[in-house]
Amino acid sequence: MIKYTLLLLLLISPAISLQAKEIKIGIFDFAPWGMQVADRVTGIVWQQALAIFKQTEFTPVAHFSSYSRMFKQLEAGQIDCSLMIKSMQNSDSLNVISYLYDLKASVISRKGIKINNFADFYNPQLKVIGFARGTNFLFPKLFNDPKVKLHIVPSQHQGPLMIARGRIDAFVGMTETLLYELRQENLLDQMNFPGYPVSQFPVWLQCSKRSLLSAMDLAAIKQAADKVRAKDTFTTIIEQWIAPIQD
Repeated sequence: MIKYTLLLLLLISPAISLQAKEIKIGIFDFAPWGMQVADRVTGIVWQQALAIFKQTEFTPVAHFSSYSRMFKQLEAGQIDCSLMIKSMQNSDSLNVISYLYDLKASVISRKGIKINNFADFYNPQLKVIGFARGTNFLFPKLFNDPKVKLHIVPSQHQGPLMIARGRIDAFVGMTETLLYELRQENLLDQMNFPGYPVSQFPVWLQCSKRSLLSAMDLAAIKQAADKVRAKDTFTTIIEQWIAPIQD
């Protein structure tokens, strides 16, 4: 009986050691990148995270919240990783693991107001330009220009709506998000899209320095993310949610 028990333990032990460990992934509330539908987390970032971690021994668990709360949780090590734009704000508290893809920023305006260069922002027709709260980093040259009248709106979702209602004349936002919102509100025909290109921002897989992930864990996660990027999976997932405009 003792020999049988020992043999059974030896057979079971490898299976136990190979069980996936949970890893907490921060998903921020920002459609279509992160959403909660019927108590289920979905969206671009969550699908991209699933693509990465199915290549590893980890089981990703979504932690859904506002961006500001998610960032504080990352700093404190309450969640392990997220996929987001790299900035100076998070350089001291996060390990930058793997570059994933770029997001573009642009300025859209209503039909009849075209922006081809920076001087066009002084056009009398452009009376008010909108920025979503906390997005001044998208176009600091314009945001800090005293000659330009700005209006701060609560979110990128409201920017296109405010143009359509005549409350602002142009809006600065992430190009892919703007396309999603314009389609959601059936406003694409009323806007100059993709508008005036501003810049692009790299999205990285980033993990908390206070996470219990080991250096070996981070190396394995980086390898998985690099493998997924090489297959262009991140872009494919984005296009499943935000189909590009066909020329």
